[in-house]
Amino acid sequence: MVGMTGFEPATPSPPAKCATKLRYIPTFYLLFVITEGRYDVYAMEARVMAELLKYAYDLKYMKRLAAALKDAGAKINEKSFCAAILGGDWDDLELKQRMRKIRSTIHTQLDLPYKQASEILMVAGKGFGGFEGMFFPDYIQTHGLESWAQSMKALSVLTTYSSSEFAIREFILKDRARAMKQILKWSKHENYHIRRLASEGCRPRLPWASALIELKNDPSEIIPILENLITDDSLYVRKSVANNLNDISKDHPNLALKLAKKWIKNKNPNTLWIVKHGLRTLLKDGEKKALNLFGYGDIKLF
Repeated sequence: MVGMTGFEPATPSPPAKCATKLRYIPTFYLLFVITEGRYDVYAMEARVMAELLKYAYDLKYMKRLAAALKDAGAKINEKSFCAAILGGDWDDLELKQRMRKIRSTIHTQLDLPYKQASEILMVAGKGFGGFEGMFFPDYIQTHGLESWAQSMKALSVLTTYSSSEFAIREFILKDRARAMKQILKWSKHENYHIRRLASEGCRPRLPWASALIELKNDPSEIIPILENLITDDSLYVRKSVANNLNDISKDHPNLALKLAKKWIKNKNPNTLWIVKHGLRTLLKDGEKKALNLFGYGDIKLF
């Protein structure tokens, strides 16, 4: 969870006001809820969000999960599956611990080689969206690091149901060059969920996620990925690209400004939206070059 060693916490930001009227609340996170195929976003305190989400994993949810696994070809017993998850120390577990117990129980009860198990999960995962469904890609990152091609296939499928943004980071940590090559390909994918994964999965400061120190220190490998996405028609994708640029701006403000100036030359409204939102931290802080970019001074200061 946030604050643990090896994970990237959300960057604190004081509740300040500036000319751009941007306000940020550091103790709040975004809750993503899938409704009719799209994500709705709600600001919520991290502790409250985790507390609410963990209760989504009730007996009804586990019965539905068992049924989905069986329909996908798993030979499991619903009663023993639900008992294995909901029994023992379940009531004492927090959100992330509950997700891990679900994942480990799936692994134990499937009792199959990784390729067969992942094929079942790609089918069963279709009905499990939102943050709660992330135990599916968590299975891939836990058991599939040595089966690269199959795992890339699985992550790209599962992200269309929930999101593989956390899971792909374990593959980046294992073999960054190979993973970033795959992510670059995803940035050109026809499916907007997969394009969004390309940006979100390599964010240098993704909250609750494994820290990508090398990309945080040098985001040059991220830039070609973002540049494939700066005119994207999907708001879901553009939000991720803007967040990625905002992450970069916190450690490399001059690079973020240089990219912003370059990108907006295409005069595409989607790009302008990304740049405005991607430079929000610099704008909030009153960074002159960022303000100049939007007409609050002489742009020649670059």
